[in-house]
Amino acid sequence: MAVTAAGVIISEQTYGEKIDAGQNVYLKSDGKWYRARASSVVTSAGDLAIALDSGVAGGKGRLVKLGYVNNTAWSWTPGAPLYLSAATAGGLTQTRPTGAGNVVREVATVASDPSTIYFDPSPSSGPLATVEGLTAEKGDLIIGQAGAWAKLPAGDPWAEIHPNPTVAGGLAWRPTVPDLLNRVVYETDEAGNTLEIHQVYIPPFRGDGLPDANLNGVLFGDVWFDKYLACQPDASNVSSGSVSPNNPGTNGAASKPHVVPWTDINWGNAKQAIENRGGAANRKSGTCT
Repeated sequence: MAVTAAGVIISEQTYGEKIDAGQNVYLKSDGKWYRARASSVVTSAGDLAIALDSGVAGGKGRLVKLGYVNNTAWSWTPGAPLYLSAATAGGLTQTRPTGAGNVVREVATVASDPSTIYFDPSPSSGPLATVEGLTAEKGDLIIGQAGAWAKLPAGDPWAEIHPNPTVAGGLAWRPTVPDLLNRVVYETDEAGNTLEIHQVYIPPFRGDGLPDANLNGVLFGDVWFDKYLACQPDASNVSSGSVSPNNPGTNGAASKPHVVPWTDINWGNAKQAIENRGGAANRKSGTCT
């Protein structure tokens, strides 16, 4: 078996055990090199290299830290990634490691020649973990509930996760919600109160992912909504205001942040309070039903 390389090669490296040319090795805290293996964080983290020379414990040899390595005994699939093997010390594999405790560490990419790789180890992902039978690695997003866990598929990096009861797991990636237009409207009600009304604009959009299929594909939006619960004109953060809770009369409904909402108001009076927003002479259009 002939192993050759072109790249960053270091010489006179001490082996801590018997190592064959072409094997993957890691640098231990004692300053010696040992066969790497993805079955443990200890044997897969830190500096990795490919042995160019075979040697015994205490012997010295050359190692490839970065670059092209050719081994006539290899026959990999061109273009595919190579990982540290969890089953064989010093071995490589094109099968991504699985199973709790194993480490996923991509170390090389196969060149167009099946016997040549480009060695450039990536950082370790950390050990795989098992959650009720689901194997996951660092960075995986797990969704579901006891006994039915799943990994959320990778999505657009600019998307956000939102509830979606129509898909498995109940969550899905969606584009981020854009900043919405806000405004504060001031109107005078029939009683002469100045109504402070905070509103947000909902732009046009089509329903998607809603549990009622009849609402999907329907055009919504293009409307201003009150941002907060209805409150009395003089409501504060500690008081609902001076008007009788269930008797707005000519007093209109405001919508302000950080105040006590208008409590204890029935439907008939609630309609009256909203209609009174029209100001003097109750400038409403139509009848609120």
